[in-house]
Amino acid sequence: MLYDEDYWKCFVDTGFESRGPHSDLKTRNLVLQEMPQTNEEERIQRMRSHMREGLDSMLGRSSKERYISDAEAEEMSRKIKTIIEEKGPAFRYTPEFFKTIADERVRRQAYKSIELTGIPNEEEKDILKNPFKYLGLPNTTTFDQIRAAFISYSKVYHPDIVNPQNKRQRELIFGIKPYKLESGENLDEWLKEIAKQHPPETKSVGELDKMTEKERENYRNEHEAYHILEEKYEAVKTEMRVRATKKMQIITKAYKAAKALFSEQVTSGLGGFEWERVIQKSDFLQSLGGPDFDGFQYESLPLEGEGEIRRDVGRFNSSREVYLAYDFGEVYLGGPDYMQRLPLKKFFAWVELRQGRELSPLLLDDIVEYYELNADKAEQLRVMIMNRESPNFIVDALDIEEVEKTHPNYLRWFVEFALLGPEFSHLVGQRDDVQYKLGVEFTKDDGMLLKYVTQESEYNFWCCGKMKQTAHFTPEDVKMMTVLAYGPLLNQMEKI
Repeated sequence: MLYDEDYWKCFVDTGFESRGPHSDLKTRNLVLQEMPQTNEEERIQRMRSHMREGLDSMLGRSSKERYISDAEAEEMSRKIKTIIEEKGPAFRYTPEFFKTIADERVRRQAYKSIELTGIPNEEEKDILKNPFKYLGLPNTTTFDQIRAAFISYSKVYHPDIVNPQNKRQRELIFGIKPYKLESGENLDEWLKEIAKQHPPETKSVGELDKMTEKERENYRNEHEAYHILEEKYEAVKTEMRVRATKKMQIITKAYKAAKALFSEQVTSGLGGFEWERVIQKSDFLQSLGGPDFDGFQYESLPLEGEGEIRRDVGRFNSSREVYLAYDFGEVYLGGPDYMQRLPLKKFFAWVELRQGRELSPLLLDDIVEYYELNADKAEQLRVMIMNRESPNFIVDALDIEEVEKTHPNYLRWFVEFALLGPEFSHLVGQRDDVQYKLGVEFTKDDGMLLKYVTQESEYNFWCCGKMKQTAHFTPEDVKMMTVLAYGPLLNQMEKI
């Protein structure tokens, strides 16, 4: 969003960043930005607003007033449930009915997030005695190899990244021998069969009203059969998550024990990282791109924490940014992947300004190169950003115009981010999204926490967020992000 001057000043002059950087008294973390405490209220209000837009006609209500109270929303939901259930079982598989149970879905997902904790005492003693064994490494291994092994394992066993369709992950968690479902079916063969299944078409209440009883019965049978498949799939995923959690606890314990055997000088290095080329494909993307579509490509650097650093490459690359990808889940029509991104240069520019420090010119290198700014204009840009001038003001002051090679929006987006701070976004309904402030904390050992509300596409269309989540990043992760953001060692890092 590109703000005009009056709109921009309402953020700057009224203290839009309502609470400045502060230290958390309990954790001693440096809190740069809090995730809004009203996020849940906003989520519910947005959900109710979308629910109301599609359902008022069923209740004979007008849509003139802008908001509804909690009591009205609950009463509306009860009435709609009653109306739909009276129409028959087939009507439970309509968008209208799904919208009335959105809160139940969120609550159910919260139960699914419960994880087992603890490692048996005897095993813990053995881990401390010989941590290398639990990482699959010899006692003579280097710390860089230990870090690389831990990162590799964490991308397989972290419970948030469990994906039953990943064969390598299934074999590591369940073993090489064929895993049998409770029904006696072979898991591998069953997954191949359900991969061929497509969700049945979901029809609205109005469309079902026009169908014959036989057509409604067939519609209901299709949805109930698919629902059984979904429940079996979720049961497999839950079992994988439980097993992966136990394994991840052991690996984490072994990594910490192995790390403690090395000096701080050794463990503070940046070894064990290597760019990896990834091609992202899906049947849906292939159908849009045609036979010549070769996927979206990016290069990634694995991290110890819950995310990875990426830079887009290939013919579909539209970004110059190196960014942190986080919040793993089911991406709509694209397969499991990280759903949020945090551009590093913009992020560290905001960090410096948020802490009242001088803005490093190194963070503006990409902007300066993109617009071919001379030394004078580069310094003018830096000073204007520190003085919190609006994006449009800066574009005009630098006489930046749209030409064939460059566009002023690239500068506007950088300034907007640097001054207003990082956000995370959620899909709301099928063609809308909403942004929230991202919680950012630096730990006392120089690690980093990102706090947000996670979202997976399973529920994208009926609510705009689920559970509060925290992504943890180690001091080594933050050091890597800093190196890539400030630039001087970027080319050298490719050789590590």
